[in-house]
Amino acid sequence: MTKQLTRRLLGLMMMWTALLSLAFPALAAGGIEPEHPASLSLTYEADGRGISGGTFRVYRFADISESGVYTRSGDFKDAPVSLFEMDNEKWTNLALTLAGYVNGSGIAPLETQTTGANGEIAFETVTSTGLYLILGENHTADGYLYRPAAFVVSLPTQDSDGNWVYDVTCEAKYERESRPDDEPDSSIVSITAEKVWAGGGTHPEGATMQLYRNGAACGSPVTLHAGNSWKCTWTGLDRDGDYTIAEMQVPEGYTVAVSREGYAFTVTNTGGTDTPGSSDTPATPQKPGSPGTPRTGDESHPELWYGLMAASGCGFAAMLLLYLRRRRQSE
Repeated sequence: MTKQLTRRLLGLMMMWTALLSLAFPALAAGGIEPEHPASLSLTYEADGRGISGGTFRVYRFADISESGVYTRSGDFKDAPVSLFEMDNEKWTNLALTLAGYVNGSGIAPLETQTTGANGEIAFETVTSTGLYLILGENHTADGYLYRPAAFVVSLPTQDSDGNWVYDVTCEAKYERESRPDDEPDSSIVSITAEKVWAGGGTHPEGATMQLYRNGAACGSPVTLHAGNSWKCTWTGLDRDGDYTIAEMQVPEGYTVAVSREGYAFTVTNTGGTDTPGSSDTPATPQKPGSPGTPRTGDESHPELWYGLMAASGCGFAAMLLLYLRRRRQSE
């Protein structure tokens, strides 16, 4: 019996050691400090050199808590978008959706800056933690047309060692095509939009869309409904424009997400899964250098580690007491 207890004690000791080795790295970074000063810089490069003349606007649209939960705030407090169970694709679509929301609501940016010869920007008005939206403007430089992608950045973020970083430098992403600086493309394109309803239950009989070109309304609003198969097309548009779409008056109880493939937009309304205004999912922002798609899911789960260590510690203590009692009886 003593040998059996000894083996069990050794097993519990090994389990305790393993839990400690896993728990301490997970907890080392500690909680987020929402009041900690923060800063945001941007680099805009091609072929290892800075791109000059790129104009970027920055907006703060959500607070972040000590546990990494995002809550919409400020001009975006009532934005009908979801931060629930996010993944990379959803974060990308969120940036595109908010770009349309900014245009439709006339929200002013915190700051607008243009890159110099080094292709760098330091946003002077970004001094606090939270989620930030960055929007770039199409422009030509060095024989190319650049189309910067909308993206989201979280302050703070984590480095490769799991430490919280409050001074973040992000790299702007873009598409580009060969284009002489003084020769605009005269090509004409068409843009389509399709409405998709997700979730159960009934939905409204119509949804009104507005197309924007370079931030300004392009044409009149269009209502999608069953009679036009929830689709519409805008024709005769110049190819160089930066186009976004916003749904006007999203139905109460629904969130909206805009996705895009080329010149085809899909506007999805989801009902009954999230209430605009907060996030139920802790989020671990991604490390600097890869803006646009913060990860969700707090992988440290300190309450779980504390519980496991406490349970294994109690088991170890009980086995030790039983071992000592058996040993005294054998003597």
